[in-house]
Amino acid sequence: MTLRYFVFDVPHKGLRNGLSQFTLLAGKTDYTNPQQVATLHQMGQEIFLFLNSHAGDENNVSLAELEKRAPNTSKHIADDHDLIHHTQSQLENMLERLHTDTSTDKVSEGKKFYDQLNIFHADYLKHMTVEDDEIQTLLWDNFSDEELMAHRNQIMGTMQPQTLLVMFKYIIAALSPAERIGLLRGFKMNAPEPFFKQSLDVIRPTLSQAEWDALNDGLV
Repeated sequence: MTLRYFVFDVPHKGLRNGLSQFTLLAGKTDYTNPQQVATLHQMGQEIFLFLNSHAGDENNVSLAELEKRAPNTSKHIADDHDLIHHTQSQLENMLERLHTDTSTDKVSEGKKFYDQLNIFHADYLKHMTVEDDEIQTLLWDNFSDEELMAHRNQIMGTMQPQTLLVMFKYIIAALSPAERIGLLRGFKMNAPEPFFKQSLDVIRPTLSQAEWDALNDGLV
């Protein structure tokens, strides 16, 4: 049986990885330690960038194209994105205050941030599950794999390089060895060589030595 092209697999694996790391770090951060809060703030900026970029890609390409062929089938997902953005903005503001406001009760506010992040994390996992099941099926029913891959190429063609590097930081380590090699082989063929090397520099710290060696062997 030939598998269809899974639209959401790659970004969703990366987001599950990133959100898990972010939630773990938020739970063990000493909020009275400025350096630890700065580290959490830096990761937060990356995760929030990833979330914003992914929601925009879905709204502007995947869901927009689906609505053309199957009207009123994905509005609830776009509405979810609005709710997610609202909650995410609150988290961003909380983290920014923890990072910059010296008058904040760091311990109390850190606990509030961690609790709200856990709720957000759980809700976002449910959101992705709906997309993986319901929206993926609708996309298969209305588009060929070639068309779905053209959507992906459209997304990649408009993505800012810095955003892609952030996404790779969380995506590549979350993929299976075969997925990892397949994605980066295609990327290597289309990306300028200096940017491809820059991407590998970002990816390298996220992999074990064995994973890195297997990836290099697969890219030869």
